[in-house]
Amino acid sequence: MSRRALWITGALLPLGLVGVLIALTLTAVSAAQDEEEAARTALQAACPNTSGQETGRTGSGSGPQKSGRWNSEQRDNAKVIIAVAKKRHLPARAAQIALATAMQESGLRNLGHGDRDSLGLFQQRPSQGWGTPAQVREPAYAAGQFYDRLVKVRGWRQMPLTRAAQKVQRSLYPNAYARWETAAEQLVEDYWTGADLPDVPDNAGPGGEAADANEPLGMCQPDGDDGGLPDVPAGKRAQKALATARAAIGTPYVWGGGNQHGPTHGGYDCSGLTQHAIYTATGGKTLLPRTSQTQKNAGRHVPKDRMRPGDLIVINNDGNWGHVGLYAGNHHMIHAPRTGKTVEETSLTGYWEQFPWEVRRVL
Repeated sequence: MSRRALWITGALLPLGLVGVLIALTLTAVSAAQDEEEAARTALQAACPNTSGQETGRTGSGSGPQKSGRWNSEQRDNAKVIIAVAKKRHLPARAAQIALATAMQESGLRNLGHGDRDSLGLFQQRPSQGWGTPAQVREPAYAAGQFYDRLVKVRGWRQMPLTRAAQKVQRSLYPNAYARWETAAEQLVEDYWTGADLPDVPDNAGPGGEAADANEPLGMCQPDGDDGGLPDVPAGKRAQKALATARAAIGTPYVWGGGNQHGPTHGGYDCSGLTQHAIYTATGGKTLLPRTSQTQKNAGRHVPKDRMRPGDLIVINNDGNWGHVGLYAGNHHMIHAPRTGKTVEETSLTGYWEQFPWEVRRVL
């Protein structure tokens, strides 16, 4: 090859590489735009008056409801999804995942059309074994089919919502479910307790997941008097917080005792114990306020029927939110009770139930 040919080849090669990079970039951008458009389409189906803006918890009067601009049809479908979860004795997290999925797939509408043969709330395909066309158009049946597959996903409770939904749906847009997490959570809070939920047919439950072979047995035991809901297994930080608190069992109660580093003056008071447990569990990244009254505002509020191991339970036993403990699961807490006592793990049934609680999620 001549020197001129070599020079031309050398000059053109970088241009070719640049072209390849540009093509790859344009492909990635196009895929992201497709995913955004799919999510926008579902949003507009759910909320036709939003002009492309997401639903939220804002609004008052006749404006948006706190869980989005859902009409009566959409809310009725949401109630069915929640009712099936409760009939199967699944935790509220399962209903949240199912609701977010239905929001993305159909805008919480029982659609008679979709991509290829996709139908119903979850856009399930009869050709892929979800049921007959008539069955997948039945909201309770469709929700049951979704839960059947969800509980077979190993570790679904600890997964990000969008990943758990994708494990079931296998969507072309796996990240689109995430944008519905807050709206789904609010619908669960609206209807999980105290709502007049519809009766669902027996074939929609009561499957449950007591025999979920993908998770160790005994990991989620009923909370007894805590509404009968199963505990969410403690995450790694919650496990460390509970281990730290349990290591203190038997340590004397000392008013004003304890800080983030451990016992002081020979012991702990209630908030000193929780401050030390959370600080240790997070590797020093979370320093709680020092008193039970100020810990009442730490983290975020969680309804009592959705508390999980590692949550703070602040108790108004003296008219001034004067006590705090660490929820240990199985309707127990670990706490430093009062002068003359030692750190202990105790049942929340009975004495403590007579007082108002505030549950705070700090992990």
